[in-house]
Amino acid sequence: MQTNTLKTNFLALLLSVAYSLAAMGLLLVSSWFIAAASVMGSSLNYMLPAVIIRALALIRIASGYAALLVGHSGFFKSLQAKRMTLFATSLNNLSLLEQVKNSAQVEAMSTTTEQQAALWIAWVNQNAAMFITLLLLNVSVYLLIPSHLIYVLCVTIAFIIVYALLIVFGLKQAVKIAKQKERFVTVFDDKLHSSPLWHLQTELLDNQFASTSKLLKAQQTQQKAMFYGQLCLQLFAILALYLLFKQYAGAASQNALFILVPMLLLSINDWLGKLLQSQTGLVDFIQAKQDNAKKAVAKTVDKQPQKQAQSSSPKITRHSQAIHTLSLDNVTACSVQRFPISIEINNAGCYLFEGSSGTGKSSLLKAIAGLQPFQGSITFNQGNIVQQLGKLHERIVYCGQSSPVLDGTLAENLSLGHEIEQDIQKQVLNDVNLSYLGVLTQWLGSGGRQLSGGERQRLNLARALLFKPDVVLLDEPFEALDNYNISLMVKLINQLSKTGIVVIASHIAPDTLTLNQRIDIENIPLLSKENGSEEKCYG
Repeated sequence: MQTNTLKTNFLALLLSVAYSLAAMGLLLVSSWFIAAASVMGSSLNYMLPAVIIRALALIRIASGYAALLVGHSGFFKSLQAKRMTLFATSLNNLSLLEQVKNSAQVEAMSTTTEQQAALWIAWVNQNAAMFITLLLLNVSVYLLIPSHLIYVLCVTIAFIIVYALLIVFGLKQAVKIAKQKERFVTVFDDKLHSSPLWHLQTELLDNQFASTSKLLKAQQTQQKAMFYGQLCLQLFAILALYLLFKQYAGAASQNALFILVPMLLLSINDWLGKLLQSQTGLVDFIQAKQDNAKKAVAKTVDKQPQKQAQSSSPKITRHSQAIHTLSLDNVTACSVQRFPISIEINNAGCYLFEGSSGTGKSSLLKAIAGLQPFQGSITFNQGNIVQQLGKLHERIVYCGQSSPVLDGTLAENLSLGHEIEQDIQKQVLNDVNLSYLGVLTQWLGSGGRQLSGGERQRLNLARALLFKPDVVLLDEPFEALDNYNISLMVKLINQLSKTGIVVIASHIAPDTLTLNQRIDIENIPLLSKENGSEEKCYG
């Protein structure tokens, strides 16, 4: 993929060079033709220049469109490669997975990958093509009219100096823009979420969005710098043109090629000044690389649990061993759970974690699933399998309070990429009272049917029934359900607990729920510090 992308980008670069050379050639030949026609009149052979001009125009048009087509093809290939790499990294990095659940983080990743992938079409192609053209132009002037080289050379040096200064300024300004943008997004997000309370605030809304004007001001400063850069370049060209005419006044008719240099200087903003605008592509690329570097460093130190010894983000591993028993020895979900839990589960059945909100029931289930840092020891099969943060088991299904709904069909939401017969899926939907959702091709998520909280809970259980896991972890499975669906949920949970281990975290315990053990995590006696409370929080 990377090799193909580079080939495509280099082809786009060659086409961009051809476009620039054709455009420059068209300008020079047309200028010479006009000058020659005015001097020679009817004695000039019009046919050959006309054919050359027509050919250069066709080359310019064809290479321009081809450069755009191939350049964007390379951009999309590069973008695909970068996002697939990011996706593959996310699948094996628990901390990154937690980050990308945030929509703002996803948008930031999307922006940085686009800015990196767009480097060729936004900066490399344009700059390389123009600098090659500029080099060939100086060589051509040296060979054809060497007496005028000094003027073209001075303007070329002036352009390089202005361009370099603008890049340095642009990089410094980009840091300010990035800070203002981050502040603006944070403030704007907070204000939108608090919009129901705006009528209670005494401060005027105009004053609350001061970050907007600061961001716009920073961006305008960057645009002004480019404008002044173009202005300086044009002034250099006018000065060179003045000196040229002053030196060669009265002698211009001696060489018909004299018109070429003045035409280049007069149109310098059209063919060279616009290149100054392209430096934003380089600035965006460098800024995106720096942002990614900062995130990579931050991931190794950010959100470290108290007393946690690990120095890097936990890597996700997946295992498929069958699980028959579960053991928790002085387990505490880090920074959440109040008291350590010890329990031995050696038989199939239903086990209930009770406690008021905020006591860590949900976090304890996540710790068992390998999704939450914890203290103590979690093992399966009498200690043969040791649980760690990021160690996921195919034989464990964790059903959170809000079941994820994919933007896809009902069948895709049930099978999750596995081959499962449609008749079995329909039967499970009927078991959890979701058959009314319609055919398996019914679209869910964005642009489709939206599921309520209760429907999400039953979708969670439907997945558990389909995959027949050894351990099912249910977080508040009875929330947002009416009495009928609660009784249906209880029936299915009792069915699951006959063949596997079902652990429930809930403050609701229906009478018909067959429980093997109830554990009130608020009333567990404190264990000695030697056994659990001083253990390091690890994954």
